Amino acid sequence: MLFLSPFLKSLNNVASYLIYVSDEPGKRMNVVRSAVSHLRQGGAILTFPAGEIEPDPASMPGATVSLENWSESIAIFARLVPELRIVTAIVSGVIWPKAMNHPLTRLRRKPRDRERLGAALQVLIQTALPFYRPVTTRVVYGEPLWASELLAGGDPTAIMRAVTAQARKLIDYSENPAHLE
Repeated sequence: MLFLSPFLKSLNNVASYLIYVSDEPGKRMNVVRSAVSHLRQGGAILTFPAGEIEPDPASMPGATVSLENWSESIAIFARLVPELRIVTAIVSGVIWPKAMNHPLTRLRRKPRDRERLGAALQVLIQTALPFYRPVTTRVVYGEPLWASELLAGGDPTAIMRAVTAQARKLIDYSENPAHLE
């Protein structure tokens, strides 16, 4: 999250609505309390369960594998707010493959660092050439999952299994854009 914080904080109309997750475990409970309070008041939250940029299903390998890194935060919210509805969303077509494979990205050794540099390069190109849009972004949503139904079986792992199974289907759908036409 530290990588995105300056960028997100610069979005004046969005920044005041964001809850930042600290790298310090002791401070994370405040995030859970804030999110649960907001949900109990009928609010909605958008989580990034891996806590980082994940592979774009339309242009990068490993999108399904990244589900293994998802935080259990969804299950925690569901247990604390049983009336919660969970809507899984997968975004694809955000990353421009040419930006990811640009010679500048080879300055970084680690794949994650190359991806970040490629994403930054893409933002720079689109900022300099606002009329140039080399990607077609798509968002697909799953059917709402009711926390109370997932909790009814008494298996606390059922929530994450249901959410990641749904995410896997949406990723499969997103990897083949022909399905979306």
